[in-house]
Amino acid sequence: MPTILDSNVILDILHEDAIWFSWSARQIRMRSEAGKLIVNAIIFAEASLRYASFGEYKRLVGSVGVELEDIPWRRPFWRGRRKTSTGFQVGAANAYLPISSSAHMRPFEDMRF
Repeated sequence: MPTILDSNVILDILHEDAIWFSWSARQIRMRSEAGKLIVNAIIFAEASLRYASFGEYKRLVGSVGVELEDIPWRRPFWRGRRKTSTGFQVGAANAYLPISSSAHMRPFEDMRF
């Protein structure tokens, strides 16, 4: 099962963060044993700000074992639509999927985060 890495995990590894490097390295090791590690274009961009060269940055990300991949866009859309039919108010001031539950993860249930 693929794992979508967060940009912070990538940055922890690339910059050898004093606090988070060990934890992030352990997560990457564990997740890579279960399947491939991927990032989408948004995560790739978020972690790229310190790099002037696209080629250098792409090589560094690849050295961590990460593949660039698009996420499935249709499925999250329909999961969000289904949420509107179960009490979610479109246009409300609090119009977001609740982070306190696992609802925001369900669109990607075939992937690990």
